[in-house]
Amino acid sequence: MKKQATLSIKRWFYGIDNGILVGVLALMFLGFLTVFIAGPYTARRIGAEGYIFLKKFGVYSIIGLFSLFFFSKLDIKKILILSIIGLVVFWSGTVATFFIGSTIKGAKRWINVAGFGLQPSELMKPFFIIIQAYLLQKITENWKNNFTLAKKLLVLHLGILALTILPLIFQPDLGMAFTFLFVWGIMVFIAGLPWKYVASLLAICSASLFLLYNSFGHFKSRIDRFWSPENADTYQIDKALEAVKNGGWLPNIGDGFIKESLPDSHADFVFVVFVEEFGALIGFGIIALFLFVFLTGMRAVKKSKNDFVIFSGSGLLGIFIFQAFFNIASNLSIVPTKGMTLPFVSYGGSSFLSFAIIFGILLAILQEEKA
Repeated sequence: MKKQATLSIKRWFYGIDNGILVGVLALMFLGFLTVFIAGPYTARRIGAEGYIFLKKFGVYSIIGLFSLFFFSKLDIKKILILSIIGLVVFWSGTVATFFIGSTIKGAKRWINVAGFGLQPSELMKPFFIIIQAYLLQKITENWKNNFTLAKKLLVLHLGILALTILPLIFQPDLGMAFTFLFVWGIMVFIAGLPWKYVASLLAICSASLFLLYNSFGHFKSRIDRFWSPENADTYQIDKALEAVKNGGWLPNIGDGFIKESLPDSHADFVFVVFVEEFGALIGFGIIALFLFVFLTGMRAVKKSKNDFVIFSGSGLLGIFIFQAFFNIASNLSIVPTKGMTLPFVSYGGSSFLSFAIIFGILLAILQEEKA
């Protein structure tokens, strides 16, 4: 029995894309370092036990690794079925936050489950991408030969997008809503839908952003703070930029101050924690690691002749690299700050689990393509 299990794991390991897996495991290790370095300072500020975040991260890691392994062994049909179930369950969970959610920093995004904060909207990501990729495949297949069916599928496709984003706007979690819109836009662009439809949808998105800017005070304040920092409270970003300057090129382990002074040093501002503690060279190394995972994945996706694999793979990798570079760019004041995690590296169980599922699914569809 033990021998069969070992053989099964070996077959799994040699069947998947090892480059992607090794890159993901390296990012997970960076996540462990993050919590180990910055977690105790955050715990001290809130009066919690010193390594509470490290212990919780251990639980997240075990669940995440199991989820990655589980999803990577599924075929596409099972992934589609689980994606339908997953999107319904976690969309319902997102709606449920309005009634039973915990309010943190003015937003209801989390549900308390056995002492752990669960953010259902994070867990919608992989399942939303898979369902939308499948619908796009069917839309493009039928666009010329069965336009009536293609239009019906397009309405369903847009309806799912609207239903997904609507509760996020009212939570409010506009950054998450924009993330879903971005990854959806990537898939629509790659699918090659006629430009008049794409242009119409872009116009709707632009009008929506204008309405959001004028309707939500916190969204407006973040944009204004970015464009006119001299008229706003920029304490966090000022500290982050100071940490980058203090870090130098080479490691200064233990000499950093940002982990002590910023409340989100273990989460939103984890990149500058690394740069201050380990130097700018390590910072460039982290960026290179994210690019390695993304480019390795895209190289495999581009080889596929299956539209579903191309659309879904591009969406899964697109949300990964978008979130990574938005987090890093906000740390460096290149874009407005937003509570967006650095995949696998920032502390956050829902985000960690979401990206574990994302890469489990990616490994599965690429493996089935090779079979």
